[in-house]
Amino acid sequence: MAFLDAATGVLVWQGGTVRLDLGQASVAEILTAVYAEAPATVERIYVTAGDPWHRSSERHEFLKDAVAAWLNGPLPEGWTVESSRGKDRQAGHLVHPRNPVGRWQRGDQHTEIRSVGEWFDPEGADPATVRAAFIELWKALRPHFEDVVLMGSPSQSGRDLWSRTIPAKAGAKWADGFPVMSQEIRGLLHATAGQGRTELITPPRVPERVPGWYEVDRTFAYAKHTWASRNLST
Repeated sequence: MAFLDAATGVLVWQGGTVRLDLGQASVAEILTAVYAEAPATVERIYVTAGDPWHRSSERHEFLKDAVAAWLNGPLPEGWTVESSRGKDRQAGHLVHPRNPVGRWQRGDQHTEIRSVGEWFDPEGADPATVRAAFIELWKALRPHFEDVVLMGSPSQSGRDLWSRTIPAKAGAKWADGFPVMSQEIRGLLHATAGQGRTELITPPRVPERVPGWYEVDRTFAYAKHTWASRNLST
């Protein structure tokens, strides 16, 4: 991992600290400047400040459009948008208004540009401090997971660590595993974790409006964006 302040041009990684000339901090300028100093083994560049994907926001109606325009800008020769990484690997860009993820490749080299805001608010901290925070997080996890690897985001890292808690007999690739709930409790959770509710309402009991319990059940099952739905067949 490398950590870049896009406002000052300061880049920090395991090999040291340098100040880069990023120009307008386009994707092409960042990739060119970073890999003129850092080795190709750096696969993830966290932007700690500067939010380069917002620099043309005044020309767009929506912030997400500015981010998409930045991610899809011209690339240095030899670079393309990442198309595949194999099983369980992400490909292509994630267009998010605040914490976007750009993914590119050059031959066998793959890299991401991400916002450190996915992990925490750096509150003006310099890239070296942000890198130190990641190291401390890794050290805190190491006693519990000796082969821990910090993934691109907290959710990816959590899923990876959770998968390591499944014993080998359940199909995990980590031989020892960690204690899991009993088969009885897991069966109970599975049996009561359905995604809907069925209730037969016959005349003359048909209500004038959808019962309140249906609103609650449907919200949990299908998320809040379906709040206005009235499809009783579900």
